[in-house]
Amino acid sequence: MENKWKAIAIIFIVLFCLETFVLVWAATAGMKDIEREEDCIMNVCGENHAYQYYPSTQFCYCYNEFGERVKEQFIK
Repeated sequence: MENKWKAIAIIFIVLFCLETFVLVWAATAGMKDIEREEDCIMNVCGENHAYQYYPSTQFCYCYNEFGERVKEQFIK
């Protein structure tokens, strides 16, 4: 009974570390996607009317003012 609080403390410390790791991982992954989308806007589709970036495939598609796809590129 006396050592029960120690086990609970260890469990909470482990959960806190896991939560911190997951949050840092998610923020890093999100920032990479934002950087790739900005690269799509500025470097790939700079002069075109519209763009679409798909994070799952990392492809950038550029469209002109008529809605026709004029360019596509893989973003590393």
